[in-house]
Amino acid sequence: MRSGILFISLILGLSLSAEAQSFDSAKKLYRDGEYEKAELAFKKLVKSSPSSAAYNYWYGLTFMKLNDKANAEKYLNNSAKRRYSESYRALAELYTESYRFEEALEQYDKYIEQLEKAKKAQSAEKYQNKMNEVQRAANMMRGVEKINVIDSVVIDKSDFLSAYRLSRETGTLDYYNNFFGTNDEHYGIVYVTQLGNAMIYGDKKADGGMALYRAFKQGESWSKPELLPETVNKGMFQNYPFLLSDGVTIYYASMNEESLGGYDIFATAYNTNTHTYMQPQNIGMPFNSMYNDYMYVIDENNNLGWFASDRFQPENKVCIYVFVPNNEKTTYDYDTTDPAILRKAASLSGFHEVQYDTEMVAEGMESLKNIFSDQKESNKKKQFKFVIDDDRTYTNIYDFMSKPAQEIFIQWQEETAKLEKLKTDLEAAREKYHYSDKATQNAMRNEILDMEKRVETKTAELKEMERNIRNTEINKKL
Repeated sequence: MRSGILFISLILGLSLSAEAQSFDSAKKLYRDGEYEKAELAFKKLVKSSPSSAAYNYWYGLTFMKLNDKANAEKYLNNSAKRRYSESYRALAELYTESYRFEEALEQYDKYIEQLEKAKKAQSAEKYQNKMNEVQRAANMMRGVEKINVIDSVVIDKSDFLSAYRLSRETGTLDYYNNFFGTNDEHYGIVYVTQLGNAMIYGDKKADGGMALYRAFKQGESWSKPELLPETVNKGMFQNYPFLLSDGVTIYYASMNEESLGGYDIFATAYNTNTHTYMQPQNIGMPFNSMYNDYMYVIDENNNLGWFASDRFQPENKVCIYVFVPNNEKTTYDYDTTDPAILRKAASLSGFHEVQYDTEMVAEGMESLKNIFSDQKESNKKKQFKFVIDDDRTYTNIYDFMSKPAQEIFIQWQEETAKLEKLKTDLEAAREKYHYSDKATQNAMRNEILDMEKRVETKTAELKEMERNIRNTEINKKL
């Protein structure tokens, strides 16, 4: 009898050990970013132990990474019902991403309570600060502005200014390094007025942050830069300035105690009577989010606006939204608007569904079309030849009707330039090899073979990109 009990205990122990190993393997898949494989692994675990709070929690986390919010919520709630504290935090993050801020606050409240019971004061303070951000977002949801977004484009953050199509009357935007001729790691943006007599720009501070400065043209040079007052530079980071044509209203991005998360867009104005800046105001949703939002620009000549946001975007990508500015701010009625519509309006996920003025949208689209047409003409000197099909050969970047095709073509141009540089280096290496002694030739042989292989690979990649450009342009939805 005793031997039978020992045998059963041994089998049970082996089973539990195997399950623990499976759990560890599933978590490793998750941490390595293998989310599809992790989902299958956690699915088996949850099926074997449906009441396991830990399994449900990790299964829910995996669905969050797979952007399956419905299943993420289901399994995280299963875990939360069993008082698994980390599930409260995960649910709070899920609800925050979904713009369900009131529900996020409830979950953060539960999570902070658990941290305080466990006497984890530092963690409790961290998530209390996060909860405060969500509370600001919840308050902001009560005043979401109605705007007509007419277009958007996802682009590399390093090249985001190329998506701004501003008229000459609006002034110019430039990168700090490009404007000042430097090449260090610097993310400052320089705005110069249409007359070229004044500029505002973001520059580094001694403490590692960023602040806004202004300078004025004096003959052929610029005046000594002036730091804008603390009223404006009240956060750790200030950047991305733009001055309206009235000469007093400044839009800029700041990370401060009134931001939702990362950069938020603020507005201030210079009081010419008191020679001071007014208290900056967060311009609210939908322009601002729990992510980085910045570079708000109004082209009054064409009645169009632009701003950048990395909400819901992959790392190193940013979405540039084009909208029609309102003459007067009008907001949604929080108490009577369908919550689903309000969330779409605030987050701009599906902005076409919340365009509220068809005439304004049509006028904005026409203005945008005219801008592209004008820039086609002004950029004729930047020509190339790229065959699309038997009937079309493009000679200008603005000839592309498909934005994805245009973006791929820009990348193709960059990669083509790299290939040409590689070919030049290869020819130089071959010439050096030809005139070198045996020892040097032996040392160079593998290097040349590697370069030849890279040229071959890059050439094949570019041919595939060319096909992709043509297919994307030809198959674009009309």
